[in-house]
Amino acid sequence: MSRTSGYYELREALQEPGCALCRLEAVTTERFLDGLLYGQVNDPDLDEILTKTRNSVDPAERQKWVDEAQRRIVEQAYVVPLYIPQNFYALNQRVNGEVFSDTTLNLYLEDAYIE
Repeated sequence: MSRTSGYYELREALQEPGCALCRLEAVTTERFLDGLLYGQVNDPDLDEILTKTRNSVDPAERQKWVDEAQRRIVEQAYVVPLYIPQNFYALNQRVNGEVFSDTTLNLYLEDAYIE
């Protein structure tokens, strides 16, 4: 069976207590917030609004905070950089079963084997 990177990310999330899907969503949000910090944005008000979007369970309330975050970003003329770090991996051609995650940029070798 071929496994995708999502399988490994979910497996890692399931090892922690609490809601695994919530944790995966939080990781994605943290990556976004890290991107803002990478872009030299230091806005405690925006950070608070983005935290509220992450913590809202009610879709209508969450949308309210998302709209507020978008307004704040546009008003402050922030630019979210499109940055993807470059990782280089070298594998021998005999290695099979490796899985590369497009979202976390991790290389999973749990199911890898050498022919």
